[in-house]
Amino acid sequence: MLLFFLLYCISHVSLQQSELSSEERSERYGPLQQHRRAVGSLNKQIQQKTKQLEELQAKYAEVKTGCDDAKSNLLEATEHSQRLEKELKCSDEMEEQADSRWVVQCKPGTITHSLCRTQSALNMLCH
Repeated sequence: MLLFFLLYCISHVSLQQSELSSEERSERYGPLQQHRRAVGSLNKQIQQKTKQLEELQAKYAEVKTGCDDAKSNLLEATEHSQRLEKELKCSDEMEEQADSRWVVQCKPGTITHSLCRTQSALNMLCH
């Protein structure tokens, strides 16, 4: 794509130069000198466009590296988030199971019931 851009620029300059009237060119320069100047001008433009291309390629490489780093960080964060969600779900399930065991053991009017009330009070203080 960049090669097409360079070719476009070169053809554009050639077209501009050819638009000068042949009389005007022949009055100023002889044909050989005119050709040398045109070639020199085109070579200069090619050098400028090549330099611009190299600068753009360097910027592209820099941006691509940043993008790859960001993609890697995102993937790592996503995996970590999934692990945390899985652990939280497991913890919630374990808590529900523990709560259901306490409910069965804590029937009113039993010694276990008073222990359960004490445990509940401690849980409230701890949370």
